[in-house]
Amino acid sequence: MSENDAIGGKMKWSASPRSFLAQTFVDNLDRQQAICTELEAIADSLPASVNHQMCIQVTRSLLPLIKQAHRFEEDQLFPQLLKVSDPNLDLAQTIKRLQAEHLSDEDYAEELCNAISSFLSDAYHSKAENLGWMLR
Repeated sequence: MSENDAIGGKMKWSASPRSFLAQTFVDNLDRQQAICTELEAIADSLPASVNHQMCIQVTRSLLPLIKQAHRFEEDQLFPQLLKVSDPNLDLAQTIKRLQAEHLSDEDYAEELCNAISSFLSDAYHSKAENLGWMLR
């Protein structure tokens, strides 16, 4: 039997909770890397060859993806890390910093989605250079 089996469209994890946390974390990183690749492709295509459908897809998926990954880290991963960490390490401070960074990441993702949407509605693509900088 594999580590996970599909049941009714959902994953059943037969491995330990640590394996589940690790796999979910890696899956989230993979999904974030894929969307970063799409953002780079958009930046490379500016201003004249932009794939509008890709832009729309990115603007619909970026913020939910980031928020979902952050909720997983804050609700599941971070508490488990604190439980198993060496008390001499100042992991709690690092986690607080990461949580603060989560807020700024989510704000930037929203700003980026708004910038892409504005670019698509601007017939002159007057802010292509600014958008390219933001995307990279």
